[in-house]
Amino acid sequence: MVFADKKAAFLIENGFCERECAEVQSIFEELGISSRIISSEVGLLTAWNKLDDPKNSYWGQKYASDYKLESVSPSQFDILVLPGGRRSSEKLQLDKGVKSFISGFVVSGKPILAYNLAHDVLAFYDLLQTYHISNYQDEKESNITSKVLALHEDGIVKSRNLISLSGYDHDKTVITSYIKAILEGDLSEFDPSPTSIDQGHKAA
Repeated sequence: MVFADKKAAFLIENGFCERECAEVQSIFEELGISSRIISSEVGLLTAWNKLDDPKNSYWGQKYASDYKLESVSPSQFDILVLPGGRRSSEKLQLDKGVKSFISGFVVSGKPILAYNLAHDVLAFYDLLQTYHISNYQDEKESNITSKVLALHEDGIVKSRNLISLSGYDHDKTVITSYIKAILEGDLSEFDPSPTSIDQGHKAA
């Protein structure tokens, strides 16, 4: 496979969004990209599945962390994935090592995929000033507008090396094409997903 030598880091904590992880993981499997879970703790992390009706939301499966954040470097990976999930995103804002780890991907131009509330993590560490990102419903409440170059209603937005996603159930062909483009050196400032393609459902 073309990208069989590439390795992706999933930076997560307890309460990360399971369906977002599953979406990008299936893409990586098709591309031959291997995945590793990075967390502030070593052990099992429990996923969360938030549905439109909060009463039907539920805890998902448990996933083993491959590496503790403090023991790894961005240079060991080719792609960074930041799934959403409120609990996970809030905890990532408490670890001082998170900013330096993410910054390594920002500076190097390696692909970063950020879903929904993960945008708040990037904004918290002031890493969105030069990016266009996909807007999701909670961002109007989080005052993220002042920390980004621009917000867009497209469900998927590629800006330089960042692929930002709002909602869920995206067209995987668009995500795949953006991952390939960045890995092949396309760091154009702004590239919204085609308007003719389903942009994904808004996050609950």
